[in-house]
Amino acid sequence: MRLLSAQARYARYTADACGFTFRSLDGADGYLFEVRDGARVATFAAGAGTPYALNDARAASIARDKAFCAEVLRQAGVPMVPGRMFFVTKRWFEMRGPGREPEDALAFAAAAEYPIFCKPLSASNGLYAEVVESADAFADYVARVAREHFAILVQPYVRAVEHRVFVLNGKALFSYAKVSPQVIGDGRRSLARACCIVIA
Repeated sequence: MRLLSAQARYARYTADACGFTFRSLDGADGYLFEVRDGARVATFAAGAGTPYALNDARAASIARDKAFCAEVLRQAGVPMVPGRMFFVTKRWFEMRGPGREPEDALAFAAAAEYPIFCKPLSASNGLYAEVVESADAFADYVARVAREHFAILVQPYVRAVEHRVFVLNGKALFSYAKVSPQVIGDGRRSLARACCIVIA
């Protein structure tokens, strides 16, 4: 069964590799699932839930804010891609210091070296994570994101393999690398048909 939830697909793959049992509790969606190792069972909720409930609430809440997470990791000595956080709305401006307002973001963009990579602080699943090619495109990006989010992280664009490492109590338990999707043609089928075969 092809699960819609990426977290469930990763969990099923890992459970299989570890000899555990994976079961989706909501059919093909996979946003509610369990993993068993025999006597023990752990249930996880993806989507609006916390699919990998490995760390305490403090660590999980920091990880949900990309700028906070980057700073905590930087303070711990983990090499990080540099970045700037900007608010994309004036809402609650009286509760924060100056220098990170929408107008500051546009001034930054006017002098930036392109391309840059932008993403909302609290989004997931690649929502609004975009490569931006110019100051005009950045202004458009800010306007679009401001409809649903309050702040963004702006970073230099780096093309590299993304690695994810699951850490519990200071020990790395599991890691994987995300690779870009690719299709190898056979010279007969159309690209659309080849993609359909890979997805099926």
